[in-house]
Amino acid sequence: AADAVLISRVLETAGYDVHAECVTNAEELNAALGKQRWQLVIAHNHADSLTPAKVLTILQRVEPDLPCIVVSEQMGKEAVEVLKAGACDFVLKKDLARLSEAVAAVLQIPTRRAALRDSEEKFARTFRISPDSININRLEDGVFLDINEGFTRILGYTREDVIGRSSLPGDLNLWVNQEDRDRMVA
Repeated sequence: AADAVLISRVLETAGYDVHAECVTNAEELNAALGKQRWQLVIAHNHADSLTPAKVLTILQRVEPDLPCIVVSEQMGKEAVEVLKAGACDFVLKKDLARLSEAVAAVLQIPTRRAALRDSEEKFARTFRISPDSININRLEDGVFLDINEGFTRILGYTREDVIGRSSLPGDLNLWVNQEDRDRMVA
C-alpha cells in the first residue's frame, strides 16, 4: 500500500488526476475491473500473491486493450518476461521520475489503436469493393494472401482457387512473361 501511495503521489505531482484502487489478489483485481472503466493498470512486484505476470494474464482475459505498466525493484529477466506478456512499459522503483513519461506514452495507446482499427477498416472496405483486380502476395514466392471481388470477377478464380497458391509457373502460372514479374518485384 505504501508503494501505491508513492506511485499516486508521483503521478499527481506530474499533473495527473489519479483515481486508484490498490488490489492484492486476483479476486480484488477482477472486482475492480468489473466496477468501472480504467485507463491504466500499474502492476508492482511485491510480496503479495498478485504478481505482474498474474495481472497481465487476467488483463488479457478480461480487458485485453487495457494498458499495463510494471513497476519493479530491479531489472532483469522479469522485465523481459512481462514485456513479452503484454506490459506496455517497465519502470524501476528507484526511477519513478520516469513513470510520468511512461504513463503519458501509454495513455495514447487506446487512441492510436482506435485510429489503426479505423484505418484498417477503411483499407479493407476499399480493397474489397474496388472494381479493379487487387491482390496481396508474398514477394518471395508469389503466394496469394488475399484477393478482392474485382480479382475474382476479372480473372474468374474464386478465393478458394487462389488463396495459399502461387502466381508463379508451376502453380497458377498467371504471369505470361516471368521477366515482367521479375522487373515488378526488383
